Amino acid sequence: MKDSESSMNAAPLPDEWRPVCRLDEIADNGALVVAVEPPIAVYRVGDAVFATADTCTHATFSLADGYVDEDCTVECELHGAIFCLKTGKVLRGPASVDLATYPVKVEKNVVYVNIAPCVNGDPY
Repeated sequence: MKDSESSMNAAPLPDEWRPVCRLDEIADNGALVVAVEPPIAVYRVGDAVFATADTCTHATFSLADGYVDEDCTVECELHGAIFCLKTGKVLRGPASVDLATYPVKVEKNVVYVNIAPCVNGDPY
């Protein structure tokens, strides 16, 4: 069987839950970057944890370096675009493309991100 034939018959990709940090390593209203391709930002707002694509869809800038607010939004430090952490939706331009979002879970103070599925938007 040729490689192209085997990839066409491949089983669906399994979930890829990855431990990314301890919960207490993310400051409240803070974020950190998960070193995967494409990069993912993990945010903490109180006891809630969210994950989105790290790169602003308006300009190539890390959203983990932006401003995380208690209303579950992140503002890009470069041009001020605001995104909803829950949905990835653009709330204020200049960005016009929503962020990809990723499932997150916390077990025994460890934060896991499922990097396989992209819940919203294109991960690239």
